[in-house]
Amino acid sequence: MECTLSTGYTKLFAKTVQCLGKIGEDMFIEAHQDRIILRTLNSSRVAFFAFHLHRGFFDHLSLEDNQERKFAIKLKPCQAVFRAYDTIEKCILRLDLIQERFVFELHCKHGVKKLYKLTYEEIQPVSAVYDKDSCPNRLVCVPRKLLEAVSNFHSSVEEITLSTGKTHLRFRSHSEDTTAGRATQLLRTETTLDAADFDEYQVGETDITFCLKEFKALLGFCESAGQPVVVHFDRAGRPALASLTYFNIFEADFVLATLLDPNRRSTPDANSSPSSSPQTSNTSLIKTPHTNTSSMPSRKRASPDSSPTRGPSPTRSSPTRSSPTRSGPSSPSVIITSGSGGDTEGEDEMDYETIPLSPARG
Repeated sequence: MECTLSTGYTKLFAKTVQCLGKIGEDMFIEAHQDRIILRTLNSSRVAFFAFHLHRGFFDHLSLEDNQERKFAIKLKPCQAVFRAYDTIEKCILRLDLIQERFVFELHCKHGVKKLYKLTYEEIQPVSAVYDKDSCPNRLVCVPRKLLEAVSNFHSSVEEITLSTGKTHLRFRSHSEDTTAGRATQLLRTETTLDAADFDEYQVGETDITFCLKEFKALLGFCESAGQPVVVHFDRAGRPALASLTYFNIFEADFVLATLLDPNRRSTPDANSSPSSSPQTSNTSLIKTPHTNTSSMPSRKRASPDSSPTRGPSPTRSSPTRSSPTRSGPSSPSVIITSGSGGDTEGEDEMDYETIPLSPARG
């Protein structure tokens, strides 16, 4: 496998790698004859990003013996490769089967050539099962408007709730209620956008809750690409989808899991059930991050009607309740398929070489 990027698309590719690095630890690469797909999944398995780079995105794209390749590399060293992407004039990506390295060859300004050689692992990439067409709600707007709206939230806020109506859209900070019915957060933030702020506003009245960090990461990338973002969503408990298209040569899909509505019984989703999804012998369907829903913390607000009647004993002690640490939404609706490859232990090896060349090149 070998492909070449010119100066025009090197910056967008670098932004893609940086966006993936904000979400996951591994970058899963699929090399096809007509495109290259980059994917990642965050540690709590509630955010899935996929980038499709078509043949028109590259100056040159070839596969050895026309054989498709599927492998994974670590994202942390990849981010170091494109730390100074403004100086890159040409980028060559190459899979070295002899040395078993994935090579980044950068031709920079002033005749400087840089080589980065990263270890890789052949593995079936992860994939999320979702369907944009099944989502009844659709928003289209420039990313800057949404990014300015969510930038008002404090850095300690992990999740936000999106509430839509016929004439407006509202973001508010999400917090679990304690048994006493008092919010755990002292600071509550809420921002509102009018329907006129969107290029397309086709939504009903619904509330969904998702991770703020991953949402800001995808909005930041869409803004750097300079293209409008399209958001698809259904209801609480089903995935929220965002997509971007760059001149039909670059596509990005972002999938965020949402919290289940505690007041509504969850029903199986025909589009995401294991029985309706194709399975092979080397793949398994994983519902993440928690497969045991009985261990999830309750989200029902305590009410006087539901509280137990106090007994005659004046020294009654209530049991203590420990709140588990949450790293993301506790009820994702995204089904992830992963390969059977094992994890590589130890630090990833990266060989770095800088070769100064003569400024006068033929």
